[in-house]
Amino acid sequence: MRKKHVLVAMVGTSPAVLTETVYALHKRGDTPDEVRIVTTLKGKETLKKELLGEQKIWGKMQDDIGTKISLGDASFELFKDKDNNHINDITSSEDNELMADTLLEFLRGFTNTSDCRISFSIAGGRKTMSAIGTLIMSLVGRKDDQLFHILVNEPFDKKMNPPFYYPSSQEHEYNGIRKKGTEAKLQLAEIPYVRMRYWFDEKKAMDLSYNALVSKLNEDTESYGERKVQIDPPNHQVYIVNETLGRQKEIFNYVEAHLFWMLAERKKGGEPALEGENALRNSFENFLKRHRIELEEKKSLQGKGRYSIRKSDLENLVRIFSSMSKKLEDISWPIKNEKGKYGLENFSKDQLIILEMKK
Repeated sequence: MRKKHVLVAMVGTSPAVLTETVYALHKRGDTPDEVRIVTTLKGKETLKKELLGEQKIWGKMQDDIGTKISLGDASFELFKDKDNNHINDITSSEDNELMADTLLEFLRGFTNTSDCRISFSIAGGRKTMSAIGTLIMSLVGRKDDQLFHILVNEPFDKKMNPPFYYPSSQEHEYNGIRKKGTEAKLQLAEIPYVRMRYWFDEKKAMDLSYNALVSKLNEDTESYGERKVQIDPPNHQVYIVNETLGRQKEIFNYVEAHLFWMLAERKKGGEPALEGENALRNSFENFLKRHRIELEEKKSLQGKGRYSIRKSDLENLVRIFSSMSKKLEDISWPIKNEKGKYGLENFSKDQLIILEMKK
């Protein structure tokens, strides 16, 4: 099912960041169905005067690009002071804190709804608005939600006469130089962000303010402790663990677990990385013999759906090592070996825990 696309834009007293963003989204084939603007009372008055006033810039742009996106009083979310009055500007630490709470609650209203996705523009407003907006997106943003900034080439980023709002055939002047609006080059810069909403229970955090939610996350992450890798030979498993949470994630299949076990033994024993495929295969064969692990001719189940090690696996150890490395990279723990070398170079001995075999 198609999700409703909502553009949430932070705007100060430069309405062009809104029209430029809508224009750029449309040109990339991702026209928003709805526009919502987060701003101050002064920002709302400026935007309505310039875009909805006598020149009707918003309507002209809609006609030029063939869209019908409504813009009216219901499109605005205004920042308020502690007495719930709309504010003209954000000028104090208290204003910043209240702004963060307003923005957090507003964005939650969209990101807690499964039938819509948002594009969040941080191009307008004060720098503190953009900074806090980005941090809040990390707290509530989902996979489909995007964070944007809009860029435009000179001199269209200056105060031109008449003002530039989006690329059109209209001429604009700056310092005696006249330029057609069609010469403007808009670049919609998507900003990657860390999605942390899955690190905490959103239902329990629903009523927390911005500062309270940040404090809670900081307390949680500081208590996690150092990550380590635990090799469990009796159960043929390898886990990521930490001091506080215990076992967290099983990361390898049966064959990969044994190959990692062998490399961990070598690392803890002070042996260097293996050089070349033959050295890898010979070392793995000796490892299997030392631990009395028999090779199977064909794939066979080893309890709970796990497989034994096949003779053919010995011919594919480089591929298996690559698969193992990719899984570690996916959890931000890459193996950084030189090409043709096989070891756990970026692991310390203390990060590798090998449980004892049952006697």
